[in-house]
Amino acid sequence: MANKPTHTLSMVTKYKTSTGEEKNRFTQVASGWENDNGSLFFEIPRGMLVSGTLCSSPVRDREGT
Repeated sequence: MANKPTHTLSMVTKYKTSTGEEKNRFTQVASGWENDNGSLFFEIPRGMLVSGTLCSSPVRDREGT
């Protein structure tokens, strides 16, 4: 397992703007690591209540974006 997280886990919340446009807000709730066998392991902080739609995405290199 790598030292730096390879993925993030975000909770997706739908909302409407003042103009009525529907958008999604992504709130990061956990960090994840890819195991040697390709599966993902996420660590959600103790006491955090998470429900609804969750989205997993790879961590982007800040220098490359």
